[in-house]
Amino acid sequence: MFRILLGLILSFSTLPLLAQQNVIKLAPGKLAAGNLALTYERVISDNGSLSIDLHSLFRREVDGNLAEMIDWGNSTGELNLSNLGAGGFTLTPSYRYYFGGKAPSGFFLTPFVRYFHYGATVDILYEGADQELVDLDSRFRFRGLGGGLGLGFQFLIADKVSVEWHAGGGAALAGLRHNGDLQTQNVLPEDIQAFEDEMNAYIEENIPFTNKRIDLIGDNSADFRIPGLLWPLFRSSITVGYAF
Repeated sequence: MFRILLGLILSFSTLPLLAQQNVIKLAPGKLAAGNLALTYERVISDNGSLSIDLHSLFRREVDGNLAEMIDWGNSTGELNLSNLGAGGFTLTPSYRYYFGGKAPSGFFLTPFVRYFHYGATVDILYEGADQELVDLDSRFRFRGLGGGLGLGFQFLIADKVSVEWHAGGGAALAGLRHNGDLQTQNVLPEDIQAFEDEMNAYIEENIPFTNKRIDLIGDNSADFRIPGLLWPLFRSSITVGYAF
């Protein structure tokens, strides 16, 4: 991830400049929440600049367990979720057009491309009233590529300190993948098949533009993928930075 970011920054640095101007920015609000939000911008003309944003959601884990009584097939039992954790990053290159011709200051319009990659883990344990046991260690991966359009405003204080606001939206084509280690005891094969059918029926009815199929593979694994998801993109940030 960081090698990709470094390569893009080095590529920007080789572009010809009409004005020597670089800006490195951080988002204080996201830093306060424990996330990295770093932006590098390089001016390439009076009206234009190239920018690259890296937002990283550092992995977080939820302490304790979540438990609930549920009905599954012909059984009633307790469902426990534990070891919940999630993290990931987004990488967003963009071009900025400054209407006032004084880049990097003023109002700007910015088409952007975004790649995102997130992961999550959770341990799922079901204990039925008739000694049924389902133990699943789940690993999710959600990633996608898309683009959109945004607008914003940036001004410089003493030609050194930048303050910026921007917002925008778009869409991405994304995919969800799950890999899990599965152990069962006293669970009927038809109950597993019923679970597959319920999940596929839900996808058919509620998730458009996707390859609608889930398969549970093997006696000791539970793997599935949902490609082709049309996913909305949103971006909004207030940044403070240094211009040089």
